[in-house]
Amino acid sequence: MSNSLHKESRSNIRNLVLLGLGGVGKSLALTQMVEYEIKQGNLRQYEFLILTFDKRLSKSYLNKSHYFNKNNVKTVHSLCYSVLRDMGLLPLQFAGMNEEEHSKDLKSKDYDELISLFLGLRDDDIAGLTRGKMLNTTFSEMKLILADEIQDFREDYMAVIKKLKRVGNSTGVIIAGDRHQRIYGFQDKHGKFPLSNVINEPSSLYGDESYEVQYLTTNHRVKNPEILKFINEFVVNTSGTEKEYLYDLSVGEKSKWKRKPIVYYFTNMKEEQTYIEKEIESVSEGFSIGILGRSKKDIEKYEKVYRENPRVSVSTVHTMKGDEKDYIFYVGFHYDVESDPEITTICYTAISRASKRLFITSSYPMGNEKKVFTDDTYEFHSTQRDLSKPFLIRNKIEKNKNLTWNKIKDNYIDSLELKVKVKDCPFLPYIKKEGTTQYRYQSILRTVSDYWMEYSISLHHSAKAYYFKFKDLNLLKRNGFSDTKVIQACINELLQFYDNRVRIEDIMVNRVDLCRFIRFDREEDIEKGIIPLIEKMIEEGRYSSILNERKREIGNASDLYHYFSLLHDTLYVNHHKDRYSSITSCLYYPKNKENENRIHIDELYKIEMRARGSFLDRKMALDGDRRVLNLLDKSERGELEDLFYNWVSYYHGEEIEENMKKLGVS
Repeated sequence: MSNSLHKESRSNIRNLVLLGLGGVGKSLALTQMVEYEIKQGNLRQYEFLILTFDKRLSKSYLNKSHYFNKNNVKTVHSLCYSVLRDMGLLPLQFAGMNEEEHSKDLKSKDYDELISLFLGLRDDDIAGLTRGKMLNTTFSEMKLILADEIQDFREDYMAVIKKLKRVGNSTGVIIAGDRHQRIYGFQDKHGKFPLSNVINEPSSLYGDESYEVQYLTTNHRVKNPEILKFINEFVVNTSGTEKEYLYDLSVGEKSKWKRKPIVYYFTNMKEEQTYIEKEIESVSEGFSIGILGRSKKDIEKYEKVYRENPRVSVSTVHTMKGDEKDYIFYVGFHYDVESDPEITTICYTAISRASKRLFITSSYPMGNEKKVFTDDTYEFHSTQRDLSKPFLIRNKIEKNKNLTWNKIKDNYIDSLELKVKVKDCPFLPYIKKEGTTQYRYQSILRTVSDYWMEYSISLHHSAKAYYFKFKDLNLLKRNGFSDTKVIQACINELLQFYDNRVRIEDIMVNRVDLCRFIRFDREEDIEKGIIPLIEKMIEEGRYSSILNERKREIGNASDLYHYFSLLHDTLYVNHHKDRYSSITSCLYYPKNKENENRIHIDELYKIEMRARGSFLDRKMALDGDRRVLNLLDKSERGELEDLFYNWVSYYHGEEIEENMKKLGVS
């Protein structure tokens, strides 16, 4: 940006859009504009307002100029707070607080209420308010509004600016931002408060008023021109960025820092961490170092190592936005734009923090990095290697196959949940929050639809393990998969997800549902065979509770006839109170189910034994060996039938076991 921008008259920069990549000094430009206009007598100290979307950025502005204070630099929420306070309309939950305080009892919706109340005020009522107890200037006399990091402003934030603009008398608006750093998409709460599109369509703010767009291209942060080339190519490849937006590469040509960024792939996180620690040891004293990750899981291990090291900063990309370091290590790099559309802006924000050296490391599968990073702009290294081989399965999968009695009569595996501890994972899948909801124990990552089945991946925070839940295995059974091949297919899918870099010995069974299908000659025979079986279960009393599908407890035979329908309901016999380490018996008619358990075979009844958690460590379960290889071995030796009936015998008695074996037709 030329220096002439700061020296133009006040009227020529009344409405202005400043655009530029990271490090070009957009905040500095806004500061210099205000200072110049004040010195020229075109603007008084309290005739302008700088608005930001977060407190961190507001605090940084307070240190940029002696003209800035808490009256003319505010977040959107603190502005609304101060107006409502002065008008005596502050919500009760904010009583006794000032605009800088935050309470654990207040939620984001409480702070958003400040905005909605502000937007509901009459323009005339706001216009006459004095901006601060010691100031004489009113909102109607405000001449200039400046908004920084505009790409992260929500629509309701923009509505606040528009309202202030209407209130003022010929109030000008200057906005600054970078569409490539739009990393706060999570603020969009299920579409209720979407991010504004003003960065791409300034006319939505200025309307018919004229405005000027200027690009800042001189990077004041990066001392290494090779990093500038790397970033330029990245934003062109990923966003189709126009030329006027790119960094001016002529600046810094005489710099002594000429090393290209390094992109390095490793087999697992341990190798990645060892490499980074070794590189940090070689960095000379006096240089600042930043370790960045997409999520806290990515940087957790580095926080423990460098907690006491003052020159090493460990943070998420979001936390370090706007900051810079001489050396940047961006760890856990993974560019999967299809499942994670925000990854482009996250990656750009991370790599634009580096001043002198940039390292991008990963233990994720090597993907399409050559599509996002241009050859000859970086050094590429990889030491990745496979640790396991998938099982060979020759069955051809066809979706139009039918599930017949002959295909399922010898099958006992109904569903399977496999577990991999975090310490054994080669990389940590990113768990995205769903809106603003956070789960204490479990966060669903995604459900993957493949050509043969669906499964979900979840993280259990306290157990520090990932769980792969394979529930709908009927498609495999329709294609003639035996129990052994079903287990092998599930293992293969987990190995494929982890790029064959998980040892099969480290894959554990967290839950296995074994079932028996019982086929009757006539529908009325089902009641004759199953009801006495259930009555015997109730009589034996080896359970903690019996519930129907609507969670109504069944305590005796009389309740059974009142609250349970044999052909239209599911009966749950819970044998333990602990839902995470237990076994449950389930009985239902699969033809009438509305989920993945539905089977279109007449006169077929299903009995499941669902075993989970540490119960599987017991001698009567998997013999104290929960490795999936042990379950596979039992299947290959034909022991799953014995395992199923051992569970039935233990929890329901030998008599029920014998009766169950006699039920149905062969």
